[in-house]
Amino acid sequence: MLKKEISVKMFFCFVLLLSLASPSASANKQEYIDIIISVANNPSREIAQTEVESGFIRTAESPFAKGLRQFTDRTGEWAARTMCRHLGSYKPFNPTWSLKCGIVYQEWLEARVPTTGCYCDTRENAERAYNGGMGWINKESRIAESNRPEDLMAVCEDTGRAGWACRENTTYPTKISIRATKYAIYGGELCR
Repeated sequence: MLKKEISVKMFFCFVLLLSLASPSASANKQEYIDIIISVANNPSREIAQTEVESGFIRTAESPFAKGLRQFTDRTGEWAARTMCRHLGSYKPFNPTWSLKCGIVYQEWLEARVPTTGCYCDTRENAERAYNGGMGWINKESRIAESNRPEDLMAVCEDTGRAGWACRENTTYPTKISIRATKYAIYGGELCR
């Protein structure tokens, strides 16, 4: 019995040491929220979008992207040369660079996506462009009857895009909307 107690205590000590050695996302979450609030026009949705993208994990990596705002290397390097030049070179794991450039890029997309004139529709289309690329949204717009998000989503697979990519991309704004409600205290439009 004593051996089992020691093993359990050693396990919990190991877990405690691990948690002290590598700060969790929640330890930095408020710092990241503060950066977002300092630059975002719609803080509640930008905070929620960051949570969807990376779970507030600075070193997050997926097969396609990395950092808090999950930049692909191609998009990140392009953004660093253009709209985010003021932030310096592409640094996806630098929280300030990733968050600020991610917000600048989101706003850039909002100014360019097909729109109905309604902010929430524009925002939703821009979020889908952020997630899957502006080219796909433009293709959907050429096929669909209107630029309403639901009409664009309905023709996603008609563009030649993979079914799995359409499913991920068309649910992306809803994931943000669900999370945005808990960040409403920071301001901005919640949308759907």
